[in-house]
Amino acid sequence: MRERVRAKLALATLLLCAGPVSAQRTYWPATVSQIAHGLFKHTHAQVTGIADYTALEADGIIRPDPEHRWWEIHPAEGFIP
Repeated sequence: MRERVRAKLALATLLLCAGPVSAQRTYWPATVSQIAHGLFKHTHAQVTGIADYTALEADGIIRPDPEHRWWEIHPAEGFIP
C-alpha cells in the first residue's frame, strides 16, 4: 500500500513540475522606459521591440526586486529574433 501511495505522489510531483517555464510564470507587459526608470515592480517582464545596438556584457543583470524586496540576478530567459 505504501509503495502505491509513493508512486502516486511521485507521478503527481512529476506532472506538476514538468510543465514549461513560461506556463508557470506570469510575464507582465512592460516598456524599456518603465524598467529603466524603476517603475516596473514585477519580477518577470515581456518586452517587445527592435534592438538597434547589441554588445557582449558580463553574465546576468543585477537589479533590486521591489516586489519581494531583495537584490537578485536576472538572466534573460529567451529571445525571439
